[in-house]
Amino acid sequence: MNRTDKIFRLGELFPGKSEAVQRLHRLLVDYDKLQVLLSNGRGWWHGFDVSEYDQETEEPSPLRRYEEKQEQKIKALIAEIDPALIVDFGGDPRGFCVRIFSHVGLYKDCLSWLFYY
Repeated sequence: MNRTDKIFRLGELFPGKSEAVQRLHRLLVDYDKLQVLLSNGRGWWHGFDVSEYDQETEEPSPLRRYEEKQEQKIKALIAEIDPALIVDFGGDPRGFCVRIFSHVGLYKDCLSWLFYY
């Protein structure tokens, strides 16, 4: 299942939230591009040099702060879609950058995986 199909499935699971799902899709595509660049250790993302991501300073780099803002936007959109959903950031495009899941399942502690990106 490709990523477009996954977004379509997420939209089907939450009818009436298609606008939020589309905004989420745009954010996830952008966030995924950043994670790929960070894995490669080079490139530019929204005017930031990816090689300066892990500078040896006390304050986080501007790119890291921007990444955190993107993560907050993703969390906010997921909460808008369904507050019971949980988001996890993996940061590795070979595994997952973002996964969305719920504790609603067959058993009390069961995780229902809805989405990997």
